[in-house]
Amino acid sequence: MQVLISILLVLLASVFIIFVLARWAVARVLTGAVQKKLKADMKIGSVGFFSLYNISVKFKHQTVDIDCIWVACRLFNHDLPRYFALCFGEVRIHADLQEIPDLRQEPLDFSLENQDKEKKHLVIKPYFIRLLSQFSAHIDSVIVMILNAEPSKSLWHMSVSSSSVTLASDGKRVSCKVNLKQVNSKMLDSRMLDSCLAEVSFGLLLSVKLDMHSNRLTSVKFSLQALQTELYEGLFNSELFLGITWLDQKADERAPRTETKTVNLRTEEETDDGTIKQKKITPEFFHSFPQKVSVQFDSSNINFWMNSQKRHMNWTLKTLLLKYKRDEDQLALRDFMPGFDMPQTNVEVLLEDGLLLSQSRQRIICLNSVKATMQITSIDVSTTLNVTTCIVHYRHQEFSHWLSLLPWKLRHQTKEAPKKRDIPQINAPIMINTSVSNISVSVQLGDTQPFALGLISASADLQHLRTHSLHQRMTLSLDHLWWRVGEGSHIQQAPHPPNMHVWGNALLLDCFTLQGSYNQSLSLSQSQPQSDTLFVDCTIRGLQAESSETCIQCLSRILSGIHNDSSAAAVPEMSTAAQSVTKSPLLWKIDLNLEDVNIFTLSSVAGAAVLTADTLTVQGSAETTAISIHGFCLVLIKLVEEKMHPCYKAVDIPLPILGFSSLSASYYTSVRTLEMYCGATFIVHWTPADHMFLHQHIVDMLQHANSLLETRPRTVISPLLSQDNHPSLDNPVTSSTGLTNVFSEPPLKKKQLTINMELVCLKATASISNESCICLLLDNMTVVRNSSFLQVKLPHLVASFDGNDIFTFKDMDVQILPEYEKAILCRNAFSQLQTPKNHAWIFNFGSVFIEFPYQYDFSKTFDEAINVQKWLKALYKKDKQGLEPLPPDIVLNVVQFSFIFLDDVFEVKLRDNYELLKDESKESAKRLQLLDAKVAALRKQHGELLPARKIEELYTSLEKKNIEIYIQRSKRLYANTPMRKALLTWTISELEVVVLADESYHGVEKVIKQIKDIDNVSPFPPCGLALVIQWCRMLKYSMKSFLVRIRDYPRYLFEIRDWTLSGRLIGTEQDGHPNARRKQIVKLEKPWGDVVVERNMPPLKFYHDFHSEIALFTIVWGPCWDPAWTLIGQAVDLLTKPSVDPSPLLSWWDKSRLLFHGLWVMNIDQANLHQLATEDPYNTTENMHWEWNKLTFEWKPCHFNFKGDLDINVRTASKYDDCCFMHLSDLCMTFDLQWLCHGNPYDHHSVTLCSPEFLTDFQSLQIHDSYRAFRSENLNLSVKMDLSRHKTEASQPRILLYSSTLRWMQNFWATWTNVSRPICRGKLFNNMKPSKKKLGQHYKELSYTALFPELQVHYWASFAQQRGVQVECSQGHIFTRGTQRLIPQAGTVMRRLISEWNVTQMVSDLSMVTVHLMLSTLEENSDHRPSSNVKKTHLLSLSSLSYQRHSNRIGEDVSVNEGENAFYTHRLRLVDLRASWTTTNRNIAFGLYDGYKKAAVLKRNLSTEALKGLRIDAQIQNKKFKRTSVSLYPLSPTSPPVPLETGEKLEKSQTEGTSMLQKLIEETDKFVVFSEEELGVSDQLYGIAASQTDDVFNRNWLIELINCQV
Repeated sequence: MQVLISILLVLLASVFIIFVLARWAVARVLTGAVQKKLKADMKIGSVGFFSLYNISVKFKHQTVDIDCIWVACRLFNHDLPRYFALCFGEVRIHADLQEIPDLRQEPLDFSLENQDKEKKHLVIKPYFIRLLSQFSAHIDSVIVMILNAEPSKSLWHMSVSSSSVTLASDGKRVSCKVNLKQVNSKMLDSRMLDSCLAEVSFGLLLSVKLDMHSNRLTSVKFSLQALQTELYEGLFNSELFLGITWLDQKADERAPRTETKTVNLRTEEETDDGTIKQKKITPEFFHSFPQKVSVQFDSSNINFWMNSQKRHMNWTLKTLLLKYKRDEDQLALRDFMPGFDMPQTNVEVLLEDGLLLSQSRQRIICLNSVKATMQITSIDVSTTLNVTTCIVHYRHQEFSHWLSLLPWKLRHQTKEAPKKRDIPQINAPIMINTSVSNISVSVQLGDTQPFALGLISASADLQHLRTHSLHQRMTLSLDHLWWRVGEGSHIQQAPHPPNMHVWGNALLLDCFTLQGSYNQSLSLSQSQPQSDTLFVDCTIRGLQAESSETCIQCLSRILSGIHNDSSAAAVPEMSTAAQSVTKSPLLWKIDLNLEDVNIFTLSSVAGAAVLTADTLTVQGSAETTAISIHGFCLVLIKLVEEKMHPCYKAVDIPLPILGFSSLSASYYTSVRTLEMYCGATFIVHWTPADHMFLHQHIVDMLQHANSLLETRPRTVISPLLSQDNHPSLDNPVTSSTGLTNVFSEPPLKKKQLTINMELVCLKATASISNESCICLLLDNMTVVRNSSFLQVKLPHLVASFDGNDIFTFKDMDVQILPEYEKAILCRNAFSQLQTPKNHAWIFNFGSVFIEFPYQYDFSKTFDEAINVQKWLKALYKKDKQGLEPLPPDIVLNVVQFSFIFLDDVFEVKLRDNYELLKDESKESAKRLQLLDAKVAALRKQHGELLPARKIEELYTSLEKKNIEIYIQRSKRLYANTPMRKALLTWTISELEVVVLADESYHGVEKVIKQIKDIDNVSPFPPCGLALVIQWCRMLKYSMKSFLVRIRDYPRYLFEIRDWTLSGRLIGTEQDGHPNARRKQIVKLEKPWGDVVVERNMPPLKFYHDFHSEIALFTIVWGPCWDPAWTLIGQAVDLLTKPSVDPSPLLSWWDKSRLLFHGLWVMNIDQANLHQLATEDPYNTTENMHWEWNKLTFEWKPCHFNFKGDLDINVRTASKYDDCCFMHLSDLCMTFDLQWLCHGNPYDHHSVTLCSPEFLTDFQSLQIHDSYRAFRSENLNLSVKMDLSRHKTEASQPRILLYSSTLRWMQNFWATWTNVSRPICRGKLFNNMKPSKKKLGQHYKELSYTALFPELQVHYWASFAQQRGVQVECSQGHIFTRGTQRLIPQAGTVMRRLISEWNVTQMVSDLSMVTVHLMLSTLEENSDHRPSSNVKKTHLLSLSSLSYQRHSNRIGEDVSVNEGENAFYTHRLRLVDLRASWTTTNRNIAFGLYDGYKKAAVLKRNLSTEALKGLRIDAQIQNKKFKRTSVSLYPLSPTSPPVPLETGEKLEKSQTEGTSMLQKLIEETDKFVVFSEEELGVSDQLYGIAASQTDDVFNRNWLIELINCQV
C-alpha cells in the first residue's frame, strides 16, 4: 500500500515535474520563436492545461497583451462551430507612432522569382487544411490604442467584441469566415477643443473561399451591419484630413523606382511626351481577383457634427450591395481587348433608401434606390443603371459651413495638371442602358433666389461596336424635365397643367428624345482616308423656356462657381492641329424636331414676351443645313397678374406682334449661301407701346447676356503658344512635322456669304396712334445679297394709311451696287464734281400709283408717323463723331407714275345722272314721236271711232315705261363702264432720276458755300446759319411725258413731252431756337406714360440751279375749272399739316418766296397756253391760244424772262372766227416783281417762327405774325415786251382782227372777269377757313412797256364783206402804268372788295404811221384767209405820233401854268399828218360803220321778248304742254306769260316777236365818243377858295398838229 502510495507520489511528482518542465519548455519555445520570427519580447505569465495566461508581446514600439489563450472542445461547449476552438480572452494592443521613424513602404515585387518562392512557401498539405478546419478561433474582445497616429498628440482607440474565425475545407476548396459582432472605433486629439474626432461602430461578417489547386480566392463576401459613424468638426481640421495630399506626395517620393518584369498585373508607364500609357492586360490580371465578390452594408448611419456652430447632419442608408461574379467555365468574350479574351462576368451595385438630414430634420438628399449592373457575355458587354426617386435639397446657408471644412485651397495648391492618359482600346460590343425617375435637385444660395431642377423619368441607351471601324449609337429619352427659379421653387410641386406655363419655370421639356450614331474609320491608309460619320436625331415636345432676372442671377451664380473651380483649358498641341489638316472632314447629319415651343422673357418693368413656334425642324449635314418653322408668333403680355399663362397654338393667337405660318431656311456650306423662303403671310403688328415693351425686353436680355459673359474666366495663354516656346520657322524639326506650313502660309480669304430670300406675302401694320395706322402689304418679295450686291424685287407693294390704299408700287426692283456705270457717266457730264465714283442705290418701278381719297386728312397720320420716327431716333440716338460717310448715289426709274386725288362720289354720281337724264330725255322724245305717229295712223284708220280713253292709256303706259327704262339704266350705269373717281390725275411716263452725291458738296460748310452761290440776293445772317438738315446733290432727270388732268375734262391742265433737267438741288432746314420748337406727344402705355417729342418748326427750304430741255409744254386753264381747282386746293391742304405758328397763313406766292430760291432755265421747243373762254369745262373749241416757238424761260428771284416767237390765236368752233390775231417774232417778254414788304423781301433767313405756348400774355392780345417783315403787302408788276432786237421782214409783228374777234374778246373778258362762287365752304362742309386772297387783288401798281421796230395791224369787218383797215408803223414805244384800289362795299353783309384800276400814266410814240382802207370783192379762199387781190386806199399817214396821259386825281401836284408847261391830262402830237377822203374811202368807212352800228344795237337792245314767240316743235301735242310744269323758255319779268294752248295765239306771238326784232335792227342810234370813263372818282373842287381858283380849272386835251394836210 505504501509502495503504491509511494509510486503514486513518485508518479505525481514526475508528472508535476514533467508538467512544470513542459510549461517551462512551452514558454521557452514560444518566447524563442517570437523572438526569432517577430523580433519581439514575449512574456507568459502562466501556462495552464491547454491554456496560457497573461501573455505580453513587446515589440520595439508596440505592445500586445493577451489575458489568456485556451483551447476548447465541442464536447464541453456545444455552441462551438467546430470540434476544437482556440479561444482568446481580452487582447490589448498599444502603439505609439511618434516613436516609429518614417514608415517606408516597401515596393511590391511581382517578379517571377519572387512569385515562385511564394508559391513554394504557400504549399500547404491537404491533410493540414483538414486538420485546421476542425478548429475555430474566438476572441472575446480586442482593444487597440494607437498614440500619435498621423497627427501628433492623437489617440486612436478601437474595441472589437465577440469575434470568431472558422475554416471549412472539402479537400479542394477552403472557406474562411470571420465574424466581428461589434467593432467600436474612436479617434481623439488632445489639441482640439472637442477632443473626439470620429467614432465608428459596426458589425462585420467576412467569408472567403480559396481554391487549393490554383491557390486563388474564389469567393469573398463582406457584410457590414449597423454601421454607426460620428464625424466631428475636429476631424476636418486635423492634420489627418488636411495632409492626405501631402502624404500621397511623400509616398511617391519614398517609393523606389525599380524596374521589374511585369507578368500578371496591369500597370502603367509614362512615355517621353508625358503620356501615361496602359500596358497589355493578361489573363493573370483577372485570376488574381476572386470569382465571386459580395460587399454589403446594412443599416448605415453617419452623423456629421459641428459643435462650434451647433450643427449636425445625418446620413442613413438602408442597403448598399456590391456583387461581382466571374464564370470562367463559360465561353469567354473573344478579343475584348487586343490579345485578351474577357471571361463572362456579372457586376451588380444596389443602393436603397439613402437619406441625408440636416439638424432641423429637413431632407438634403433622399434616395430611394440605385441599381447598376454590368454583364459580360460571350457576345457583348451590357450595362444598366436604374435610379428611382433621388431628391436633393442644397441649402447653401447650411451646407456652406460643411463645405468650408474641406481643404479646397490645399488641394488646389498641391494639385498638378492631369497627365494625358491613353484610353484603352475595347473591341467588344458594349451596350449601356440607363433609366432614372423622379429626380429633383433644389438649390438655395444665400445671395440669389432658390432654384430647382428635376425630371420625372429619363432613359439612355448606348451601343459601342468596334470592328474595322468604330460604331457608336446612343438613345436618350427624357420625360418632363423642369427647372424652376424663384421663391417657392425648392418646394415639391405637382406637375404643371397641360398647355400652361407657370411663371418661374425657367426650362420645361415635356418630352425629349435623342438618337445618334457615330462611325469612325480605323483604316490606317493615308492614300485613301475614310471620313467619319455622325448622325443625330432629336425630338423635343413641349419646350418652355423663360428668361428672367431671377433665372439669369441663378445661372450666372452657377457658372461663376463652375468657372472658379475649373482650370483653363489647354491649347491643343500643334502636332494634333497639323495632323487634323490631312485628316478627312467629318460627315455629319443632324435632325432636330421641336414641337410646341414657347419662349418667355419676363421683365420687372415690361411684363412678359412670348415667342411661340408650333413646329421647328432643323436638318443639318456637312454640306447643307435646313431650318423649317411652322406656326410662329410673338406676343406681349403687358401685365402679368396670374401665376400661370396658357400656351396657345400660333393659329389661335388673335393679334400677334410678329407671326407667320411657315418659314424655311437652307444654308449651303460649300458655296456659303443662305436661302430663306416664307410661303405664307408674314404678319407684323407694331405700335409705339409694343416697341417700348420689346425694347425693354431686349435691353434686359442684353444685360443678362453681359452678366453671363462676365462669369467667364480669363483666357490663359498656353505655354505652347508663349513667346519663348513659339515654334521657329527655321527649325527643320518643326518643318518636318508640318508646323511650318501651318504658320507660314497666309490664311485663305473666307468667301462672302450669299443670301437669297423669298417672301410670298408680308403684311406689316404700324398703329402709330389710337386713330391712325399705316399698313404695308407686299407680295412675292425676293432678296439677293452677296459681298458687293444687294437686290430686292417686289412685284406688288401697297402702303395703306388708315385703311386707304395710298401708295401702290408694281414691279419694284431695288439694287445696291458698289458702283453704277450710268451714275459714273452722269458724273463725267458735270465737270465740277470731284468724286470719280460712288456706291449707288438703284430703284426701278414698273408703275407707281398714289391715290388720296376725298377729304382724307393724310397730313394728320403722316405727322404722327414723323413724331414716332423722331421718338425712335431719340431713343436710339448715337453721338456723331466726325463727318458722316458720303451718301450713296440714287438712280430712280419709273415706267409709269400716277398721282390721283379722288373726287366726291356724290358729285360724280350727280354728274353721271345728269348725263343720263339728258340722254333719256332724247330717247323718250323719240319714243313719244313714234307713239304720236302710231296714234295718227290709228286715227286715219278708225276715225272718230277711236276712243280718247284708249289714247290716254297709251300715253300713260309710255310714261311708266320711260320711268322703268330710266330706273333700269340708272342701275346698270356702272355695269360696263367704271365710275369716274379722279378729281386730279397726274401721270408721268418713263421717268428717270439720277441723284449724285459728291465730296465737294458734302458737309455743312460746303453746303453753305453752295447756298451763297445759288442764292446770292438774300442777305446771309451775320452770326452764321445753324442747320439741322443740309444736303446738296447734283440732279439729272428725264421723262417722256408729264400729264395733269382735272376730272374727265378733255384737255390736260399740264402737258409736257420729252422733259430733261439737270442741275444742283440743296435742301436745308434751320435749327429753330427754343421758341421755334413745337412739342408733340407720343402716347405710350404704363409704366412709361406719354413721351414729349420736340419738332423743329422752320420749314425745309430748297435752293436750285436747274437747266431743262422740253419738247412740248402745254397749259390749259379757264374760269370754268375754278370749282374743281378749289377742291384740288382743299385736297392739297390735307397733304401737309399747317404750321402751328399762330401767325396768319402765308399766301402761295409768299410761301414760294420762302421755300424756293435760285435759278431755273427752260428751253422749250413749243409752249402753248390755252385760256378757255366758256363756262363749260368740257368745251374744247373756244379758247385763246398762246403759242411760243423756241421759247427760253429764265426764272430768277422776282424776275421772269421769256424769249421766243409768240403767236396768239383765237380758237373757236366757227371757221370764220378762228384766227391768229397776233404774231410777235423774236419776242423778249420780261416780268419784274417788286414785293412791297416791311422788311427786305429777300431776307428769308430772318423769319423766325414761334410756338403758341411761348407767346406772352401781351403778345396773345395782339395778332402775332412771325412773317411780319417778310410778308408782302402788295406787288408791283412790270411787264416789258421787247421786239426791237431784229428788224427783218420775217420778224415783223402782225395783228389781225375781225369784228367777230373783237366781239369774241368781249365775251372772253366777261368770262375771265366773272366773280367765282365759293365751293364747298361753310358749316355744311366743315370748312370755315377764311377765303384766300387772289393774286389779282394783290397788285398795287402794274406797268406795261412795249418796244417794236415795226407793226402791222389788219382789221376786217368779216370774211363775207372783206372790208377792213390796215395800220402800219415803223418803230414804236408804248408805256402805261396803272394802280389798283380795293373798295369795300357798303352794308353789313361781308362782300368782296371792289377792284378799281386807274391809269396813272401812258406814253406812246409811233413813227411812220400809215392807215389804209381795204376792199375785196372776191370769195374767200380755201384756207379762210383774205385774198391777195385787195384794193388799198390811202386814208391817213403821219411821220410821228406822240401821246401822253397823266393822272389828274386830287392829291397830285398839277401845274396850272399856261403855255407849253401847262398840265394837260391828254397830250397828242401829230407831225406830218396826211389824210385822204374819197368816195371809195367813204363807202368802205360807212360799210364798216354800219356793220359796227348794227352789231352794237343788237347787243344793247336785244331782249328775250323777241324770242317768246319762237316755236321749237309744232308737233308737240297740247297734252304734252299741260304735263310740263315749267315753260321751255324764260319769260320777261315785265310781260305776262304767253299762253300756248291755241294755234292762233302762237301765230300772234310769233308775228309780234318778229316785228319787234326787225324794229330793233332798223333802229338808229347816235354814237358818242367819250374821252374819259366814269370810274367812280370825281374831282373835289368845291373846297378851294374862289380867290385861288383860275377860271380854267381843268385842262383835259392838248392836240398839236404840225405840218398836217387833209
